[in-house]
Amino acid sequence: MRPDGPPGPRYKRIAEQLGTSEKTIKVHRGRVVQKLGVDSVAERVRLMDGLGQD
Repeated sequence: MRPDGPPGPRYKRIAEQLGTSEKTIKVHRGRVVQKLGVDSVAERVRLMDGLGQD
């Protein structure tokens, strides 16, 4: 997911699309980040850029 605005409204929009709360989206995102073991935005970007490349 590429950022296209402030994180709050993006989470709210995702929550609305999935029929859940913004808090649920934030909790799940946090758990995914923790499981991936990335600490910075730069690490997340590098990880995402590497996905799908053979």
